[in-house]
Amino acid sequence: MDLLHIGNRIRKIRMLKGFSREYVYTGIVSNSHFSNIEKGRYQPPTETLRLMAKRLDVPSHYLTDFYEDDSEIVEVIECIESGIKNHQFQQAQSIFNKYQEKLTYVSSVWQELNLNLLRFDVYANLHQNDEAKKLFERELQGIIDLQDVPPELQYKYLKICGTYFFMQKDYEQSLLHYQQALNSSYAVADQIPVRYNLALCYYQLGNIEKACNSLNKVLHYELRIQNWIAAIHSYNLFGALFQKEKDYQQAQSYYQYGIALSELIQLKEVLIIGKLYHNLGLVYFEQENYEEAEKMLLHCLELRKDAPQIDKVKTIYLLINIYIKQGSLNRADDKLEQYKAVIPNSLVIFSRAKIAYAQQNYDDFEQYILQAMRLFEEEKEDVYLVEALEYYIPYLEEKRKYKQAYELLKRYHYIKNKGVM
Repeated sequence: MDLLHIGNRIRKIRMLKGFSREYVYTGIVSNSHFSNIEKGRYQPPTETLRLMAKRLDVPSHYLTDFYEDDSEIVEVIECIESGIKNHQFQQAQSIFNKYQEKLTYVSSVWQELNLNLLRFDVYANLHQNDEAKKLFERELQGIIDLQDVPPELQYKYLKICGTYFFMQKDYEQSLLHYQQALNSSYAVADQIPVRYNLALCYYQLGNIEKACNSLNKVLHYELRIQNWIAAIHSYNLFGALFQKEKDYQQAQSYYQYGIALSELIQLKEVLIIGKLYHNLGLVYFEQENYEEAEKMLLHCLELRKDAPQIDKVKTIYLLINIYIKQGSLNRADDKLEQYKAVIPNSLVIFSRAKIAYAQQNYDDFEQYILQAMRLFEEEKEDVYLVEALEYYIPYLEEKRKYKQAYELLKRYHYIKNKGVM
């Protein structure tokens, strides 16, 4: 069903309010006539729309002015776009909240579409992924023919589709939509964020060379126009790309460039600064420099003490791993108890498996590791599932359970290689 016709809006209101079809059309149009309206086969006259609006208990303009832009909404959209452009996503969200009543019934289908795209963008950047997915599936999924959409919204829609599929971990579809978005606009200001997102896709798909090529263009542009915040994000991604290649010196340099630039401009955005310190801590962890890793991670947690809990999960989990690697099992257990309400249950159980293994409590280890692997599969957390298999397969080999180890080894290689282009 195409979302961009009045019938879809009527149907959406009717279903949201729990009204039957008969309740809406009785005394206004016939059953078959109403069916054609909802399916977009017929455009009803203004008077019919007014009567239906009254029956649906919505302002009449919400149905009669379907293609009429509201000048006040234009200003609201400009303010939200400015916030997004400057990475001020909390500010953009506050604008949505401030004009909540005004934005409840936006007459123009194009302004409503634009606002939903912007709202999705804000949700995504604030890591409110559940809200973003619900919004996409309720309001955005189902546009059949993009040729009916204004060009500037085509670009936004394709970009948002790319982000939606990225959230779903469907990186092939994400890449496809980002490439379509890139081809839909020749404006450099549009192409730069898409190229950044393409770099993220290539990173997830294991094509580091293409990721670096795409990101290199982004960083040069951001530094040239002095978009410092965006440049800091690019430094962070460059660090992650080199870290994936185990080029730790380069990775460390890029994270430090990002930190230095954030200090130079006195950046207060703790989310990206926290990422830089977390990733720098991860570099030290991978080099087995656990003392420096711990310093970076504790600083990251201090920076993010007032941030949403979801932003702290990976840092806490990595800190627990440091204590396990150091043999400080009591500290690991204490940290796990302190944060078990914050960390997903799957990671709590996996951490308990690691502690049990370090304590040579193999019965508990088997119980925990199998439970953790099952949860990772359910949650489609392939990264953690691979890590769990890296723990469990050698254990099975030590116990001479070769057949079971072999079957899991095949699964391990499948998961590791399925995303590689």
